[in-house]
Amino acid sequence: MRIAIPSHDRPEVLQGTLDRLKSYGFTEEPDVFIADKEQLEIYKDIDCNKIITETKGIQSKRNFIYSYYKTGEYVVCFDDSYTGMKIKKGKKLEDFNHVKQLTKIGYQEMRKNNTCMYGINISENPFFMNSKIQFGNYAICAKFHGFIKQSTSFFNTTNPTGLCEDKESSMRVTKKFGGVIRFSGITFDKPKYGKVEGGIQSYLTNLERNKLERKGNIILSKMFPDLCTLKNKGIGLKYKRV
Repeated sequence: MRIAIPSHDRPEVLQGTLDRLKSYGFTEEPDVFIADKEQLEIYKDIDCNKIITETKGIQSKRNFIYSYYKTGEYVVCFDDSYTGMKIKKGKKLEDFNHVKQLTKIGYQEMRKNNTCMYGINISENPFFMNSKIQFGNYAICAKFHGFIKQSTSFFNTTNPTGLCEDKESSMRVTKKFGGVIRFSGITFDKPKYGKVEGGIQSYLTNLERNKLERKGNIILSKMFPDLCTLKNKGIGLKYKRV
């Protein structure tokens, strides 16, 4: 198994993520994907395998990650500002720390369902969650997901906004393999990304990002009309069952 983490201008935040992964029992040296030699200097004190992508933006970095590994390799991706996961327990969310075990189950589920990607629920509301492991056309969270590298780059994303890459890649996998695996009872710790320096915030304001995500979702609804439609309210997508 390989661990991949895209990062930009967040050495201290990244160190917190690496420490958390060690606390879970991961012994693999993470591959951290950074933009250029300037970033290499910023991350010089971080103990990890640093890989220069010569590209900026989360979409292009994820595409680089998808193409970097060898065919058949199992890769688990975390965001650099990872702060943990939550699991649905009744009507509440509780801390979930069995992440290493989750990566093993995710691999088994991909093999069982003949697909190449899994992830967790994007919803942070237990009312809209269940405790099932589901296979199909589902939105999964790019902040933690796993994939098995394929011989082609079919899940490389092309959205001209440079965003919505997690939605596009999961729908590309669904088109080819019939679905992705989703751990529907597990979600992310409430995101704090907007309050952390670096990352997308270093070159996009929240308003700019929301406008681009709305535009990106419109594009996806036209790219995959059999899989999704644009929500009437907000900036999101409504997924169709296949």
